[in-house]
Amino acid sequence: VHYREDLYPEPLRFRPERFLERRFSAFEHVPWGGGARRCLGAALAHYELKLVLATLLRKTDFRLASSAPERASVRAANVGPKRGVRMIVERVER
Repeated sequence: VHYREDLYPEPLRFRPERFLERRFSAFEHVPWGGGARRCLGAALAHYELKLVLATLLRKTDFRLASSAPERASVRAANVGPKRGVRMIVERVER
């Protein structure tokens, strides 16, 4: 799917900003693949993500940008905030 020119113009060119230019659906962006073609590095990448997140949460104080309730959104089998969670960094421990 990531080689489809209609979804990813110049698919072999390294252009990470393409993910800021539009929002891809769950059927257009499949970073880890699936089934027999699942990425071998997926487990390591998830573990690294947990380490980075744990470090951020341990060394940084965050607060919500707004106390207004956020609407939920259903994507595939997951439910999450419709527009993400906007946070403000209060303090970073060095």
